[in-house]
Parts: sequence; structure tokens; C-alpha cells
Amino acid sequence: MKQKHGPKLVTPPYFVAYRGYYSEGRDIGALQTGSENWKVVSSPKELNEGAKWTLVNEQGRERHFQITGMKGDDLVISEVDAHAFQTSTVFLNVRVTPQGFALQSIMLVSAKKKMMRITFAPELNFFADKSESAFHIDQGTQSKIVQGIIRVEKQTGGVLMNLQPKSPDWAKSKTIKSFLEISENGYKIKVPAN
Repeated sequence: MKQKHGPKLVTPPYFVAYRGYYSEGRDIGALQTGSENWKVVSSPKELNEGAKWTLVNEQGRERHFQITGMKGDDLVISEVDAHAFQTSTVFLNVRVTPQGFALQSIMLVSAKKKMMRITFAPELNFFADKSESAFHIDQGTQSKIVQGIIRVEKQTGGVLMNLQPKSPDWAKSKTIKSFLEISENGYKIKVPAN
């Protein structure tokens, strides 16, 4: 099939554009670079439905999390009372282990009810010396738009995470490294720009 080009918009030696693309109703998600530091202000004494955590960052912004579902050692922890500064609300599925929580999935839901979820199998273990999990990312109504492997390695002062996509092809070269410092009173995560 022969393609027909539209009219030239600019003449040489300048940029020559033949056509453009317009998209409407698409979901876009991103894993951002940067650093966040959150301190635990209050935490529950027992893990039961309704138990709450309050965290505060360096700017004094608060986030509140609550156990909204339990089934054995599996918990759903939902962000509640989200503030206007946030672009999305966080939902965590975790497994309780003797060392702490192992992350099964994290979901972000925007104010416009758009969703991005990252699922790990087996769940991410931040307490082992080394571990590896498969991951996939769901965006809006699309499942497994990115799939790959995440490697977690304990290092001095925290945990190094390397997220390596395996599909689609365009994502294979987009390794994301992050460093997570976990303490009794909070956490700090750093994701440097590549």
C-alpha cells in the first residue's frame, strides 16, 4: 500500500513535517527519578483491619495509610485522606513476613481514576541479601504493557534495586536503578536519572 504524504509545512533547509499524530483518551504512566524521604509519625501496635500509619516528608506533608483488607498474611494497605498536593493515591498489596512486609503490588490511581499497577512474582523481599522477582506493569485497561525482572541486593545502608524490562523491545534498554533506605522511623528512596 502506497502512503500519501500531506502538504509540506515548512520548506528546506528547515524541518520538513508531512504529518502528525493526535491521541485522545490514552493513559500515560511514568516511573520518576528523584528522591523522597518519609518519616513514620504514628504506626499501629497490631496489624488488624482499620490500623493506620501517618507519614510526613521533609516539607511537612502528611500521608495516611490504613489496612483495608486482610486474608491470612496478605494485607491491602490503602492511602486514605489524600491531600491536594498528590497527583495519585497509593494502594499496596503486601505479605507479612517475620522480617517485615514483602511487596506483592503497588497501584497508583490518579484523581481522574486512571490506574497504573506494578505486580511482583514472587513478592519483593527487601530483607534478603539478594532476591529476584518478575514484574509486570498494567496501565489503564491494558495488562502487562511492560514485563521484566527486578533484582534486589542488600548493601550498606539500604537496598539496591535494578529493574530490567524484557518486553516490549523498546523498553529493554531502559534499566531503572533505585536505592531504598529503610529504618524503624521511615524510608528514603532515591532514583537517579540515567
